[in-house]
Amino acid sequence: MKNYKLIKTTLFILILSLTAFGQADKNKSDKTIKPDFSGTWVIDESKNKDFGYDLTLIVVHKEPEMKITKIYNFKGAKKTVEQTYYTDGSSVPESPMGFSTVSQKSHWQSSGRLVHTQQASKDGGKTIEQTITEKWELSTDGKILTLSTNETSSIPSKNAMTGQTSTATADVATVFRFKRGTYDIE
Repeated sequence: MKNYKLIKTTLFILILSLTAFGQADKNKSDKTIKPDFSGTWVIDESKNKDFGYDLTLIVVHKEPEMKITKIYNFKGAKKTVEQTYYTDGSSVPESPMGFSTVSQKSHWQSSGRLVHTQQASKDGGKTIEQTITEKWELSTDGKILTLSTNETSSIPSKNAMTGQTSTATADVATVFRFKRGTYDIE
């Protein structure tokens, strides 16, 4: 009888230990590198030839929220666009942006790359579907930000008889260099 209790206690401790080690190992494997993108980022002209306009990103990143101000400057005409990403995978509230529906989601990849996807559609007599995927990557020294963008748009053909859809895809990699801390906004 004593051996039975000893075996039962030992087995219980062994199962408890394996469960704890398994959970610790799972937590270890769930760790994702999450770089801080905060700062003011400017186009690296040496890496972006013939870009056509200046673009400055001002990023305030406090996990899981990332607020981005994009300042476009095309021959002296400035346009500012503000966006908020949530890196935990939760949806960003829909914003019209001239489209009837917009959905946005961001998530981390284990490599430390942030992936943001925005899907939009508009129906003003035509249904236009657009998907924009941004991949944010920070260099190991934190001084270079590479923003790879893939945009796919589907537009119905003018010929309603065929019912065909035209699809256009564009891939652009934009390289930014760190200019200064987040709160030194021009």
